[in-house]
Amino acid sequence: MNNNLILINRLPPELKRYIFSFIRITTKVRLTKNNYTTFYYRYIYCNLSDEITYARKLISYDMSFIFELFITSTGQKLDKKKKLYYSNIKYNSLYELYSNLCIKYQSTNCRNILRYRLNQ
Repeated sequence: MNNNLILINRLPPELKRYIFSFIRITTKVRLTKNNYTTFYYRYIYCNLSDEITYARKLISYDMSFIFELFITSTGQKLDKKKKLYYSNIKYNSLYELYSNLCIKYQSTNCRNILRYRLNQ
């Protein structure tokens, strides 16, 4: 596989763009940071089945860049007062739940993103 990438890098830019047009968008999303930010909402966020589990995984691995995209995509849901039950504990909002998950997994970067989002 690595050999193929070296060979592709030797190709002229026009041919690389032509090949790139045949790659599925779900694969392109994970190739570069620019593609990830461009296609995140449409191809990742809209296809989530469980947002809390996804957020928990992002927080546990301290993936602050992706967590920031996730938080901006959730929009007003984060601040909305709503009773949530997670691991037999009652939370008043998603912000409170995510904040407690950040404390549990010692994810300071994600917690700082949450605090910044609350202050806006």
